[in-house]
Amino acid sequence: MTDPTLPRLHRHGSGRPLVLVHGLGATHDCWRHVVPLLHRHREVVTFDLPGFGHAPPLPGPVTVTTLTDHVERLLARADLLGADLVGSSMGAEIVLELLRRGHGGDVVALAPSGYWGAGGRRWFLLVAWAALVLVTVLRPVAPAILATRLGREVLLRPLSPRPRHLSDVVPDSSRLFGSTPSFVPGLRHLGRRREPVTVPAERLHGRTVTVAWGRHDGLCLPGQAQRAHRAVPGAQLHWFERSGHLPPWDEPLATAELLLRATGGSRTAHVSGPGGTLG
Repeated sequence: MTDPTLPRLHRHGSGRPLVLVHGLGATHDCWRHVVPLLHRHREVVTFDLPGFGHAPPLPGPVTVTTLTDHVERLLARADLLGADLVGSSMGAEIVLELLRRGHGGDVVALAPSGYWGAGGRRWFLLVAWAALVLVTVLRPVAPAILATRLGREVLLRPLSPRPRHLSDVVPDSSRLFGSTPSFVPGLRHLGRRREPVTVPAERLHGRTVTVAWGRHDGLCLPGQAQRAHRAVPGAQLHWFERSGHLPPWDEPLATAELLLRATGGSRTAHVSGPGGTLG
């Protein structure tokens, strides 16, 4: 019997499952450029977190713990608790929490939230709240502004070193950014002083775990990568040299190659596409 509280799973390709978990303010569509590159080699599974996109919100508080509880139940229902896991930003914190609970195969965490320290936390809140206010004020015209190179250059610099090249991603995303039920509660939770997810070394036994960061991340600043790396003893640390906060946007080919290499997929598979970046 279908559980109406669980979001729809989007499944592409075949092979060993690879589950992708989006971050705050995003939807499953944030993976649109890497899914076609990955599903040639793996079964790729995406979904909207509760209260984002078209998924119904949680009945209680929106926290990393409650969202992880929900994802855990979703993956258990789909027999995917042992699948390889990839998360971005808040989604990366969720997959690390799943790993801490003993779930998942190989894991890749792309710029996980929560490892910022006092200064980084204040910067995150400043950027995130400013973006929310700006998009809310400009919402009727935001897609049109973000459809221009100049508009993306002005509004999206904290997310990408080359925002002018994100023409086919950002205008659509702006229609939902900040307006879904879980965004503001999730933002408030992420901005509170709290202990970041720490994964015991024994959880990495038999698994490859990778913490990855963009050198030009203007939201979760690159200095936080070492803090996240230390919280997951034995994890590998990978840098995207040309990316901001969202490598799947800035470097989709490099992102797909890392995910295949780091999650037990084909280590020799050739990933091809229109170019190394969107520009």
